[in-house]
Amino acid sequence: MVKLRGDLLKNVISIVHRGDLRCIVGPRIGEDAAVIDVSGLKNIVIHTDPITGAENMIGRLSVIVPSNDVACEGGDPRWISITMLFPESYPDSKIMMICNQIREECNKLGIDIVGGHSEYAPSLTRPIIVSTCIGTCTRPLDKRKIREGNLIVLARSPGIEASLIIVTDMREKLHNIDQRIIEKVLSFKDELSIVSLARKIRDHVVAMHDPTEGGIFQAVYELARASMRNIEIWLSNIKVRDEIKKICETVGIDPLRSLSSGCLLAIVEKKNVDIVIDALSRDVGDEVSIIGVVRDLCREPRLYVLDREQGSVVLTISEDVPDQVMSIL
Repeated sequence: MVKLRGDLLKNVISIVHRGDLRCIVGPRIGEDAAVIDVSGLKNIVIHTDPITGAENMIGRLSVIVPSNDVACEGGDPRWISITMLFPESYPDSKIMMICNQIREECNKLGIDIVGGHSEYAPSLTRPIIVSTCIGTCTRPLDKRKIREGNLIVLARSPGIEASLIIVTDMREKLHNIDQRIIEKVLSFKDELSIVSLARKIRDHVVAMHDPTEGGIFQAVYELARASMRNIEIWLSNIKVRDEIKKICETVGIDPLRSLSSGCLLAIVEKKNVDIVIDALSRDVGDEVSIIGVVRDLCREPRLYVLDREQGSVVLTISEDVPDQVMSIL
């Protein structure tokens, strides 16, 4: 592997570094690690995520995906360390495009880039970014506290991330799609972050989760495993945007089984559900609903997908759900 040229690396650092005063040692050529002053902070929340599939939104997602997970634990994303690996001869212009995306998202969220690494990797055919986001937290959320009778609240549509990746990275598959639908989906990029939504409800929820690979089905199944409880969800209560349905149908995937950064799952006690729905609806309008309920404690938790109108179980999930959009990238 070969590191980026010194002049290019200086340009990269000048773009991404914000300058948080708590960052004592930050991104500089020759430094081996970041140093952050955390005196007086009660809890630190840390999450690492790789972005391996998307290319045209990879910089944006490398900030949004891990910061969403920090927010879902009740934290405020503060710092991020980013490792960027590029194919040999990857154009400087594309590297700078990625860095500009990173800076734009960090500026929106108030996150400071405190370190990372970048180099060319001969075996790669597309870039890979691995990001570690660090946040602070006064009330950490714990999925082990989920109890029977808690309700599952969903804000925003599933499939936002999947449809965006299809439109930006697989446009050749959409030659029969109306351009107005494509433009509408492209506007969803400003809804990938759920940090602001999570902040508004974190004091009134038991837990939160950010659906990524495997979509809504995988995310709720993960909640079941984390709490060791069966969970049922109601298919008719899950609202998917028409544009997302159209894009996913065109490439033959299910938006409920595909990357869904941008929507937020909250587990809420019944007494707080009106507070949570009211707070979320101020941002997402009527795109918030109760989609399920937590059931009994068990050793082998399952997710039951119900058709409430028919009163029948459509699907029982007891293992991880493969992500469908990743399978066609």
